[in-house]
Amino acid sequence: MKMEQLISDATRCLPTGIRLEYDLAPHVLSLVGSATLFAPHDESINFTLEVKHIHRMDTLKRVKAHIESLQRERPVLLICNQLTQSLAAYCMQNDINFIDTAGNASIQLPGFFMLIEGKQEKKSVTSGGRFPVGVMKLLFILLSDPSVIDQPYRALAEMAGISLGMVSKAFEYLEHQRYFRKTKNGRRLIGVDELCAMWIDDYPRSLKPKLDQLKLAMPEKPEHLTLTDDEIAGGELAAANLSNGYLVPTSAIVYTPHPLLQRRKELALKPSSEGDFQLIAGFWGSYHLTSRARAMLCLADLLDSGDDRRREVARIINEKYLNLNEATLFSY
Repeated sequence: MKMEQLISDATRCLPTGIRLEYDLAPHVLSLVGSATLFAPHDESINFTLEVKHIHRMDTLKRVKAHIESLQRERPVLLICNQLTQSLAAYCMQNDINFIDTAGNASIQLPGFFMLIEGKQEKKSVTSGGRFPVGVMKLLFILLSDPSVIDQPYRALAEMAGISLGMVSKAFEYLEHQRYFRKTKNGRRLIGVDELCAMWIDDYPRSLKPKLDQLKLAMPEKPEHLTLTDDEIAGGELAAANLSNGYLVPTSAIVYTPHPLLQRRKELALKPSSEGDFQLIAGFWGSYHLTSRARAMLCLADLLDSGDDRRREVARIINEKYLNLNEATLFSY
């Protein structure tokens, strides 16, 4: 789990009425910055913030030494992965204020005390999908631009953002599943429409949960955000564009190749455990997304729920860009 995901998960687990606003910068193998913790009765505490993975006592002792060097006018707050019982006890015995990704916390300051113990990190329950992650990444390229299928493996690896060996393994997997074969005239996918519908259905379970992402407050006018040329709108934000305004977005996704915390700050987006805006790390490599690729990604985001409003705009986008049989698209 990357640091951006770690702090997003930890702040999402805070009790109702408590929120953390923060500003971070990279520092060696951690993130450091400043934060303000807001409590239910208008109390607020300013912290120096450290975000770090903690798996061993040695690491925690080094963090303690670093925290002591940081301790000046403001107390230090550690954001970390779920701590074991012994590591959490060490923090409490050594006055290390922390919040972990399971929602456990210990903050002991003059006039403020918060202790949450015994919570376990919730693991996302997914079906795992039909295809492994590497296969999903390669299929995204091949299904959205059939002209690239005969490109050298190295070029496909760069476009899909996977290793050279993974390209070979993915083709072997698809051949074994009878979705691919080699012919005298080159490589060929079999049952392309069915594969495309399966990719759209699988994406929210097999690939999307593996991507680093931040959950943020929805801006008042998400369509006015200034995205970079290599960023892609997803979900309802993409659906509004692809359907010529048929859908007014109440949630939004942006896929970016840039550091998530950097983009959150540049776009002036606020962290929110209940937010309807997701900033997600792009999963492809050098590939320039075609209109078909954008439509596939948009439908995969939309059809993750049974929302009738989303299904209706999904039909419009499918008819305009993909022309998949609706019985096939909506049957999975």
